[in-house]
Amino acid sequence: SEENYLRVIGEGFCPQKTKVEVALSLDGEKKLKINDSPHKKVTDLYSYFQTVSISSDDISLILGAPARKRRFLDLNLSFAHPVYLDTLLDYHKVLEQRNKFLKEYRERKESNWEGQSGFKVQLVQLGTEIIKRRKNFLEQIFPQAQKYYQEISAGMVNNSQHISIID
Repeated sequence: SEENYLRVIGEGFCPQKTKVEVALSLDGEKKLKINDSPHKKVTDLYSYFQTVSISSDDISLILGAPARKRRFLDLNLSFAHPVYLDTLLDYHKVLEQRNKFLKEYRERKESNWEGQSGFKVQLVQLGTEIIKRRKNFLEQIFPQAQKYYQEISAGMVNNSQHISIID
């Protein structure tokens, strides 16, 4: 009888109002109704609800600190372009040297402050190259990301309001 089922009923918009009813009996029998129409396969829901699975790593990439996003870009760019990895390693090496210089300068109260200007030039040159490559990478993947976003949102959301590349 219908009374011996655990029943969950929900409504959603995908893109039109859709009612889903799932029932499970004590002996394991499952029943599915979509808009009050019986369905045999749970996979029938896929044609009504477009979903994307997001892991905790994906969430930290989306909502996490900017450093996490830069690391993601750096890893992907380094695999695709070994020259980018060399530039990134050079940048971190110069940054480490500059920080060591500043620490020694502070500890010894040295008067040779001029030594730091070479670090500035190198950091600006390498940093500019890194930023250009990141921006170029994002511009390359942007059309595909926009396309997938449009498919996932079923056209309900205007892409330009939610996806942008920062200049």
